[in-house]
Amino acid sequence: MAFQFTPYVLLLWSGSIISLVAAIFAWRRGPASGAATLAALLACSSWWSLSHGLMLTSTSQNMIVFWLKMQWFVIPVVPLLFFIFGLEYTGRIKWLTNRLLSLLALEALIVFLLTQTNEIHRLY
Repeated sequence: MAFQFTPYVLLLWSGSIISLVAAIFAWRRGPASGAATLAALLACSSWWSLSHGLMLTSTSQNMIVFWLKMQWFVIPVVPLLFFIFGLEYTGRIKWLTNRLLSLLALEALIVFLLTQTNEIHRLY
């Protein structure tokens, strides 16, 4: 597993560490409005930055595809968590019904499945 260093990844990885530390602080806030959702959002963005940096430093096509797929574990979830956090933080959590949450999660699941099986259908 060979890697080629680029200075840009230092920004990505430092951002990943900062996001992870912020996620831990948000998680410790406990019952505060939107704290758990913010912690999940920050953890997902940390994973995204870390895996994107690893993708950029990879030298083989197989490793690039692997790290790209690792990014797509969290990319469809980030907008969903951001939306939920916005509703929680502004006190509009009643807008988030089970039906709406299910539809939004279904969309994220479909995007995830399409990206993980792209070699079969080439739709993504």
